[in-house]
Amino acid sequence: MKPVGKLLLLLELIICYGPSLCYLIIGIAFVPFWILSALSGDFQAITMAMMVVGGVIGFFALLALVYKICHPKSSMICEGKIRLLSLMGMVASIAILYQADAIEKVFEVGAFLYLLPLAASLHIIYLGRNYYFACCRRSERSDSD
Repeated sequence: MKPVGKLLLLLELIICYGPSLCYLIIGIAFVPFWILSALSGDFQAITMAMMVVGGVIGFFALLALVYKICHPKSSMICEGKIRLLSLMGMVASIAILYQADAIEKVFEVGAFLYLLPLAASLHIIYLGRNYYFACCRRSERSDSD
């Protein structure tokens, strides 16, 4: 990838994931409180903590895929693990959208900020499709031989 493409990809990450990253940092700060709440009987707190854990896992997968796109020869993490971790992150993002009632309010301005990370995730998966779907292609080649 050319340096201009890397810069545009970094700009996309900052714009689309900036608000979500702020929410994720706040969520990480609240995890101990949610664990204590869950121990005292409030089981909805477990859901909130699991969404934060899923968000952290998904953010790690996103960074791994972006690194793989920018540096194709690197072998930092296996493509199958990137796929699994990013799916966990997307499930957490959809759960957060459901929790925030953003799915029902898709056309409001505030809900747009919730949908930006999902759109950017799909774009980054499209950019890294050669790595993201690599295991599937190997099995297709071996079946046709």
